[in-house]
Formats: sequence, structure tokens, C-alpha cells
Amino acid sequence: MKNSKKISIMHWTFGIGFAFLIFGLLLKDVHTKVSLIIFLIGGLVLLCGTLWGYMSITCPYCNTTLVSRDRWGLPKFCPECGKKVE
Repeated sequence: MKNSKKISIMHWTFGIGFAFLIFGLLLKDVHTKVSLIIFLIGGLVLLCGTLWGYMSITCPYCNTTLVSRDRWGLPKFCPECGKKVE
């Protein structure tokens, strides 16, 4: 699977996770236990999406992760081996 498709999947998991978090916060006055469960599901989806994205978006040549906190998007060249990425 290409890295661009993996990034798209990671963004969808972020959106779904945030939607569950917000929905859980909105229901906190009406249904306390249900809102807590929905809030925890949202947090779990966010955590899993972040970990999956970090572990799966890698260089096809040296398997170095391309997800970094200090830059936006994917680099054009791998920071480790210097080869062109997609």
C-alpha cells in the first residue's frame, strides 16, 4: 500500500476518533456511563491511528519511519538513506 493511502487512513482515524471524543463530551450531562464509554472509544481510536501511522508510514528502501513531529507531510527524500520516496 502506498504511503499516501496510509496517510489518508490515518487522517480518517483521527477524524473518527475526534468525533467520538466530542460526542462523548456532549453527552456527559445526559448519559454519564454511555458518554464515558464513547469518550474512551474515541481516545482508543486516536491512539491506535497514531501508532499505526507512525509504524506503517516508512521508507520503501530502508524502513525508516517518515512520520516526524518537526515537519508537515511526507518528505520527498528519506532522511536516513537519501533515496526518493514516492
